[in-house]
Amino acid sequence: MQRAVSGQKTRGRAHDYSHRVLRQDGQIGYVQQRVEQVFDELGELIGVRGTTQDITDLKRTADELQESEESLRLITDNVPALISYVDDERRYRFMNERYEEWTGKPNSEHLGRQIWETLGPEYYARLDPWITRALRGERVRFETHNSFADGIPRYLDIEYVPDIDANGRTKGYYSVSNDITERKMVENALRESGANLSRAQIISGVGSWSWDIATNFNHWSAEHYRIFGMEPTGAPVSYDEYLSMVHEEDREMVDAALKEAVRTGETYEIEYRVVRKDGKIRRAQATGEVEHDESGKPVTMRGALQDITEHSQVEEQLRQAQKMEAIGQLTGGIAHDFNNLLAVILGNLELISERVKGDADIDDLIERGLSASDRGAALTHRLLAFSRKQTLRPTRTDLNKLVANMTDMLNRTLGETIEIRTQGTIDLWPCATDQAQFENALLNLSINARDAMPGGGTLTIETANLSLTDNARATEVELTPGEYVQLSVSDTGNGIPAEALEHVFEPFFTTKDVGKGSGMGLSMVYGFAKQSGGTATITSTPGQGTFVHLYLPRSSEVADPPVARLAAADIPTADGEKILLVEDDNEVRALAVEMLTGLGYDIAEANCAEAALDLLNQSASFDLLLTDVVLPGAMSGPDLATKVRHLRPDIKELFMTGYAEGAFSGQMELHGASRILQKPFRKADLATIVRDVLDKR
Repeated sequence: MQRAVSGQKTRGRAHDYSHRVLRQDGQIGYVQQRVEQVFDELGELIGVRGTTQDITDLKRTADELQESEESLRLITDNVPALISYVDDERRYRFMNERYEEWTGKPNSEHLGRQIWETLGPEYYARLDPWITRALRGERVRFETHNSFADGIPRYLDIEYVPDIDANGRTKGYYSVSNDITERKMVENALRESGANLSRAQIISGVGSWSWDIATNFNHWSAEHYRIFGMEPTGAPVSYDEYLSMVHEEDREMVDAALKEAVRTGETYEIEYRVVRKDGKIRRAQATGEVEHDESGKPVTMRGALQDITEHSQVEEQLRQAQKMEAIGQLTGGIAHDFNNLLAVILGNLELISERVKGDADIDDLIERGLSASDRGAALTHRLLAFSRKQTLRPTRTDLNKLVANMTDMLNRTLGETIEIRTQGTIDLWPCATDQAQFENALLNLSINARDAMPGGGTLTIETANLSLTDNARATEVELTPGEYVQLSVSDTGNGIPAEALEHVFEPFFTTKDVGKGSGMGLSMVYGFAKQSGGTATITSTPGQGTFVHLYLPRSSEVADPPVARLAAADIPTADGEKILLVEDDNEVRALAVEMLTGLGYDIAEANCAEAALDLLNQSASFDLLLTDVVLPGAMSGPDLATKVRHLRPDIKELFMTGYAEGAFSGQMELHGASRILQKPFRKADLATIVRDVLDKR
């Protein structure tokens, strides 16, 4: 008021003032005054006039509003989110301080400006669909990403809340943007980790599982579903449904093991069979551990499941191979000793036969003994075939022609109720095989097939070329990679039960009734195939027949032909030669001395290599070294022959054996020109081969 009276003349101009006043009740109030000067006719100031308005309530409201705005500003500036208000013309009207950190500029440069000027055209184009929806009155929330002033890519969770007046018009929208970069990084890391885990599970064939004990439901990983032959759905699997997919013979075992692990808290570890949705059976190994709550109550079991079908098959093949090798060593040793016995029996019977003539009864007894000895020799030959220690004489062979040549004989042997079908591959590769042994093997397989079809049926013989370049496939059939000729013999008979199938290649094992089979047929086939450099496999389904596959290596070379033997009536004799005989078995040695002496040879005998060398040093007139392959002491027959060759280069060599062990295949290769006399032998065999070796130049 005082300023209005004492101030300069301001005609027609009013002055507004607001100030505090002390009310009669002692409270401070606020008034708003409007004052203007009053002048006389001469223009002289004669007074003032005005109005006074109590604005205490208005002032209080304004102060509260300002305080509220300051509080709101304080809150929004300290919230770790971008908060702004955009009007319906898409202009910023409010921005909290967080915007300055993100844009790198004061908010004053953005307020009142179009939002695309702040966001940039590319980012704005991405947000435009959401902005449009917000300005239409729709509340929206979405995730996006962008780089701001610091250049670091950021992920944002943005929500637009429309500002709608009483008339329903959208005046703008509020924007709240939260930085979710760290959360996104964690999510991406978890997603990548999950993907890596899933890939690792697929590669390793391992699935993970968790069993909620309270609800009795299982949760499986994708690979766990695949092991069970199911498409991964992520849906929980009930305990009963899970058990229904376990092989019925293993179901009780699995159920008991799971419950025992829950009861004791011990690690759950078990192998069992899974029956897939397609009916195939797989072998799986499961492990798991029980988790307890704070009170010690079991709540969850988590674990892993691995498909070990192939691994189990390889282990079973190894165990079978080791078992067959052990049996082979045993049977080989038995056959060796038995051959020595048979050599003595057979040889002495022959000698008796030569000396006792004219008595028909005695001749008949001797002939029976010789016949039994021959059957015993055939049996040991089969034992040696199984142990892969018989002497084979492989030649280049056309299996198609060999099978065709045997067809008539097989028809007569098998009878009219068996139909024989042959199917030979055109351009079949030649294979290296002992033809006599192959014919014996095919005959055994055919007779087994006939016996499996007592009511008649079809026997099918097929040949095929087989190139095994895949190591896994070759290992599966116990072969080294290479080229093979395959002979398949199948029947439509009764088949073989699974529990017997794994034993059929073992010697003396048979599924036939007592007195109807020796159990040596398939073992001989297996041993023959193995020693030939191949193998034999068998598959069978009860009621659907049996398949036997014989694999023989392809050959491009011609082996030495078998030794031709003269008839017994034309037994050759000595021509003044002297023989050094080395044999550790006294009875076999005595028999050989008797036979050779009877043929006119001068014999010096020794029971070991060292004794033979002593005799050699005492006499230089030996024409032939006749030695067993396996001798006691440090030197074998081939070792002895090597030393003798250095001492007497002109001496001839002849080996005899009941079988040839590991040294046979290695050391005997150094004596490729040497001949082999197989025990047991008859006098004619001995005389023929000795004469043949001595006459050879």
